[in-house]
Amino acid sequence: MKRSAGKIAALALVACLACALCGCASEPYVPAKKDSTVDPSALITADVLTVGVNANSAPFAMESDGSIVGIDVDVAASIADEMGLSLEVVDVGTDATGALENGTVDMVMGLDSADNSLDCWVSDPYMNSCVALFSHNSNSTIPTKKSKPSICADSASMSAWVVTDQYGSSALDPQDLSSSFEKLNAGETDYVAADAVVGTYATYASYYDAHIVALMEKLSGYCLGASSTNTALQSALQSALASFNEQGVLSVIENRWLGMSIDYDSISYTSGAKDAKASSSTQTESSEGVSGVGSNAVTF
Repeated sequence: MKRSAGKIAALALVACLACALCGCASEPYVPAKKDSTVDPSALITADVLTVGVNANSAPFAMESDGSIVGIDVDVAASIADEMGLSLEVVDVGTDATGALENGTVDMVMGLDSADNSLDCWVSDPYMNSCVALFSHNSNSTIPTKKSKPSICADSASMSAWVVTDQYGSSALDPQDLSSSFEKLNAGETDYVAADAVVGTYATYASYYDAHIVALMEKLSGYCLGASSTNTALQSALQSALASFNEQGVLSVIENRWLGMSIDYDSISYTSGAKDAKASSSTQTESSEGVSGVGSNAVTF
C-alpha cells in the first residue's frame, strides 16, 4: 500500500519474469515481511497489532460482508505493515479509551486531537477534519447570519451545535445526514453542515452534487491512541505514522473512500470560525453529549 503504482508494477513484472524462468509462473508474488519495529512484550499478541475501531462510524469503520472496512482500517493496516506486524481489527464501539484501559487492544483509531480529557497517549493526527458547510453549487457564497440561511445538520452531531452557535437556532433544520443531502440535492435547503470527511463520503457514496464551500471550525484531526504507560509502542507508532505521512499513503486511502483528497488550504472559513480558538472552551462546555471531530456519529 505504501509503494507507488510505478514501483508496484515494476515489482510485479520482475516477479513474473523470475517465475517464468523458473517454470513456476502460477505461484503468486508475496513481498517479504518487514522486520518488527516493536518488542513483542509491548503487544497483546506477539507480531500482531490489535486495533480498536468504532464499526458504526462510516466511512472510518463499518461492517461489510462480515468484515470491518473503512478509512481507519486502511490506515491501521498501513501502520501495522510499516511496523512489520500483522493486523487484527476489533470493534470497540464508542469506548476507545476503555478498550485501552482493559487491555482489549494495543491501539485505537479516531481520537480527537482537540480533546484534552483523554487519559491516554495520543499521536499526531493521521487525518484532518472539522465541521464544514456544503452547498449544491461550488461557487456558492459563504452565508452570513443576516442572510438567514437554511442549514441542515444531524441533531446528534457537533455540526448542529456549530450551526446554532454561528447562525442562530432558526437556521438549523435538524435531519439525519442522508436526509440532509437529499434536501440539498432537491433544492429544499441552502446548505448542509457536517464533518468534512463524513460529508464528502456521503456525497461520493450517494452521487450527490455537493461541495464544501466553507470550514466552520479551525482544523483538528483524527489520531491514534495507545496506553499512556506503553512507551515502547508509542515510539513505534509515532515512527510508523511519520513514515505513513511522508509517503503520501493517506491520499490513496482518501481517493478510495472519498473520491478525492480534501484540500483544506483552498477553502475559506465562515466568519464564526475565524474566532474558533477563542470560543473552543465554550464549545467544549456547551456541547456535552455530542461529538467533536468524531462528528461522524451521525445516521445515514
